[in-house]
Amino acid sequence: MHYKEVVLQVICTTLHRGTYGTCTWTYQGGPDDPDLLFIQRSKGLRLHAGQPGFPGGVIEAADQGPVAAALREAAEEVGVDPHGVDVLGTLAELFIPPTGFQVIPVLAWWRQPCAVSPVDQGEVAAVERISVSELAEPSARLMMHRPRGIVLPAFRVRGMLIWGMTAALVDRLLELGGWERPWDASTVVNPLSARVETDGA
Repeated sequence: MHYKEVVLQVICTTLHRGTYGTCTWTYQGGPDDPDLLFIQRSKGLRLHAGQPGFPGGVIEAADQGPVAAALREAAEEVGVDPHGVDVLGTLAELFIPPTGFQVIPVLAWWRQPCAVSPVDQGEVAAVERISVSELAEPSARLMMHRPRGIVLPAFRVRGMLIWGMTAALVDRLLELGGWERPWDASTVVNPLSARVETDGA
């Protein structure tokens, strides 16, 4: 089974200072233009306040591992029904130096998609389903300066600035899935100016 031929959900599990959490990508729609589920984090959060990302949270003692926690958190935050999800396996672990997070993407097929919306509004302010065609639109793409001189991909879409680990994973997905379109990677901005432009859009 090729992931372009099915409706997919990618569940990312994270480890930070010995505490596990989860973040979820949701893919729906046809094989040519599935969409991804993004959340806008609430502005009152201690970490990543107001930023777009994937649903996520901490693995609790009762969880049977990171996959179970990912399914639970996706249900608690945005209403994903875990009974409609078939987990396919895990992907290679990622390490995020600025935060110390270790990220293990877990690939799954969302066999029975359902309506999603913010459930825990203390953590999630909004939910957006964005198609890969929107994300692959050349005008939505840019590169962003990060600390230590690193330059990483970012996306401006629907008034959101998607950057960091989220954008890096989306960038890789577009390439692997064959959805990437030629774009001008010489457009490099700093985080402050990118946020100002997005806020004013």
